[in-house]
Amino acid sequence: MVHDDGGILTPDAVREFERAGLVTATFRRLEHSRQQAITVAILEEAFERGPARIRLKETAAAAGVSVGSLYQYFGSQRVVVDFAIELVAGILSAELRSFVPELRKLPLRDGLEAWLSGGVEWSRSYAAVMRYFTRAAYDGDPAVSLRLVRPIAEAMLEAMTAMVAAAIERGEIRADLDPDVTASVLHGALSAIVDASLLPHLGGYLLPGSTPAADTIAAAIDTLVRGLS
Repeated sequence: MVHDDGGILTPDAVREFERAGLVTATFRRLEHSRQQAITVAILEEAFERGPARIRLKETAAAAGVSVGSLYQYFGSQRVVVDFAIELVAGILSAELRSFVPELRKLPLRDGLEAWLSGGVEWSRSYAAVMRYFTRAAYDGDPAVSLRLVRPIAEAMLEAMTAMVAAAIERGEIRADLDPDVTASVLHGALSAIVDASLLPHLGGYLLPGSTPAADTIAAAIDTLVRGLS
């Protein structure tokens, strides 16, 4: 469920979307409450089914408008999908960044465990979107990678870098480590394990043994943290 607090789509954001060709001037001239209702309906579909599988009829009904009106507001179904991708990327990236202050306070080992266990639950909460995300990430769709995969991956890497920098400041890990490089290594190694545990076709290659994914993740964190100490 998407919670509409009135701030999902600001007037400045609407103007940016119009300049990018993702909404029309007709949409910009709508009352803010109507813009919000349409935006929430699109997000509900995107989170439930994945951005590429948005149904215009159901979206229009949820927003209280006609399908024809959606075409007036966006121009085409392809643009509705592109609009949804931009919204989802922005919302999920902001949500990931909101975790950083608390993660920085934790010892690195605890922070990594919280980040990964929370990430698994987070992926399940946004299952349809994350399936779309991982397909784009591993199949290499350049357009979707640029607009959806990269912003979310950058937010993930920022969180990892913040945890590493805080651990260096506290003296938990070696002071000679470069936070950016170290975070990249941690992000790459741990993301591969988590993705393999969530995606069967990757698991058969990256985690072919019988060890439970949770045990593999715990061992990976232990190995990496020991190596940095």
